[in-house]
Amino acid sequence: MSMPEVFFSNQYKSRGNLFQGLSIWEDKAYRDLQGSYPVIFLSFVTVKGESYEAVREGNVHVLLNL
Repeated sequence: MSMPEVFFSNQYKSRGNLFQGLSIWEDKAYRDLQGSYPVIFLSFVTVKGESYEAVREGNVHVLLNL
């Protein structure tokens, strides 16, 4: 999931060299999109639960503690 984050994030605007040699870099329309958006990256990898409700509560906790 970090590749889409780095591709679109304006924090990596000047890092097009990371994508040279990849097929996405061959199309000018995609090159123009690289580094052009603010990106919010969220990870729910630490959320565990025995039920849907428990996982949902864990996800809400992650979102409220940004």
